Amino acid sequence: MVDKTRILLYLFIIDNRSYFYKSKMALYEVHLDVEEEYKETIRSIYKFLVILIVFHILCSLSYNGSKPILFGLTRELFNDDFMNLLFIGMISIIAYHFVSEKLLKFI
Repeated sequence: MVDKTRILLYLFIIDNRSYFYKSKMALYEVHLDVEEEYKETIRSIYKFLVILIVFHILCSLSYNGSKPILFGLTRELFNDDFMNLLFIGMISIIAYHFVSEKLLKFI
C-alpha cells in the first residue's frame, strides 16, 4: 500500500528545483536564496503571525458575544481575565513551537 504522505509530497514536489522539500524535522522546508538576516526576519514574521493567529482564535472562542474582551490589566492583580490572557498566550507560543515549527521551516 502506498503511503498517503508520499503521494501528497509528490504532488507538491515537481522536481529537484522546487522550493519545498521534505525534511526530517519539518514537514516542508522552504529554501530561500537570500541573506541570512532576511531569513531570520522571515522566520520572525512567521512566528509572530502564527502566535497572533492562534491567540486571536483562542480569544474569540473563549469570550461569548455578550462579554467584552477585557485583558485584566487594569483591575486587581491576577484576576480571571488576566489569567485567561496569560494561559491563552502560553498556549499560542506552545502551538508555534510544537506544531508550526514542525510543519514549515525556512532555510
